[in-house]
Amino acid sequence: MKKEKLQRTYIGGQAVMEGVMLKGKTAYATAVRDPDGNIQIESKRITPPEKQSRFLRFPIVHTTVARGTALWQSLVGKPRGKALRESHRS
Repeated sequence: MKKEKLQRTYIGGQAVMEGVMLKGKTAYATAVRDPDGNIQIESKRITPPEKQSRFLRFPIVHTTVARGTALWQSLVGKPRGKALRESHRS
């Protein structure tokens, strides 16, 4: 009996204010609901890990950079920032 090979997606996510951020090997996207109830989406292509410098592939460096990048994206993401600014004006 032949086993089927499973296909991995390599996608992770986290919650952001009024939305969600998803990240894969080659892209990330953030979707948030604005004060009017519309969903605002921003996506961006990123360099895959295997094409980054050798230095960034060291586990401790990679983890530190990945966490810092995720924090930065969740704090200053354009859709999230716009939705928060609009909600604070009300």
